[in-house]
Amino acid sequence: MAENWTRLGELVRLRREELGLTQSQVQERGGPSPALVRTLETGRARSMTRSKRRDLERALDWRLGSIDEAVTGGSPAPASEPLNIPNIRQHPGTDGGRGGYEVVRELGSVEPLKLFGLALLANALSEAADDFSKGDTNGDRLVGLAYRTYHASIKLLAESLGVDEVDARETARKMGYLFDDLGPDGSPEQ
Repeated sequence: MAENWTRLGELVRLRREELGLTQSQVQERGGPSPALVRTLETGRARSMTRSKRRDLERALDWRLGSIDEAVTGGSPAPASEPLNIPNIRQHPGTDGGRGGYEVVRELGSVEPLKLFGLALLANALSEAADDFSKGDTNGDRLVGLAYRTYHASIKLLAESLGVDEVDARETARKMGYLFDDLGPDGSPEQ
């Protein structure tokens, strides 16, 4: 589906005005610069990095992933609205906490050999990333392994959740936003 950045700009302006914020105040709340907000609102933006999308969502009190939804025809959701993920229930955080998740039904079993294969792929990907960071190899091996690991993960997720691969990709996308604030070791970034 084509991305509609003009529509997003209108939604950003409406939400900013609804919150009574200036473009500068959006930045003060952790959002992108006033110049980027202005570019969005005037319909001149054609892309945004993932991190800037997340910053804007937080500043506008939108749920993570709302910008992706908006540019593809959906609607931004309030930050308080839980994600709709098959077989997983989100519990809101209290006192500023992140909340948690609960599997709401027995998930399908996964053959250990498939899980082992995915672990081997992830290990090879990690080694290729190390080699690439040291300049010991070009990016072709790294990219190839990243794609293989992603597709294997999606197949395993689909099997585990009892959904098709399209739904598994959507679930992975939605859940991925939850980890944007985590550092390389899995702990929240400061």
